[in-house]
Amino acid sequence: VSGANHLIEIGAETGSGSGITVWGNTVTDGVLGIILKNCVNMKAVNNIARRVSGKYWRIYTGTNVEMDNNLAILDSGYASYALYADVSSPSAVFKNNIVYGTVQLGSSMVYVETGSTATFSNNNYYSSLGFAADAFNYTGTAYGSLATWQTARETTAMSADPLFVNFLGGGLRSFGDLNTY
Repeated sequence: VSGANHLIEIGAETGSGSGITVWGNTVTDGVLGIILKNCVNMKAVNNIARRVSGKYWRIYTGTNVEMDNNLAILDSGYASYALYADVSSPSAVFKNNIVYGTVQLGSSMVYVETGSTATFSNNNYYSSLGFAADAFNYTGTAYGSLATWQTARETTAMSADPLFVNFLGGGLRSFGDLNTY
């Protein structure tokens, strides 16, 4: 999916999604990547987003909703919120994701709004250019480094080069065989 405002939105304004897995999509050139809104027991798994100017992976007013094993590529001019939990998301889970910056990982790259709770585990936040002073923000508390984020919220967080195969040629392979998830 490319070139839309909301690239993929499940749940939306009028209803809810339940028990659905959004799997194996590549989304580019939009304002919002994948949004799980008003959802229950849902997952977004093995998706790739690039050149998104707003929020890459967004959980909005959901229960038992996961963003798992996704890749967000933050490029120059597009770097924004990568992992985002909106209001009234009492059990958002972000795990095993890669946030890869071709630029410095910017302000509020990880953001949890006041009134929400979110769990983070085993996410890889990587940029050879480092992190902004407030790259991690949890309900108004900014964490200025990966080390402070690890201590406060995600002990299993890491920053390691994912060593993509043929990154510049568009042949991204970081998840192994996506068909085996």
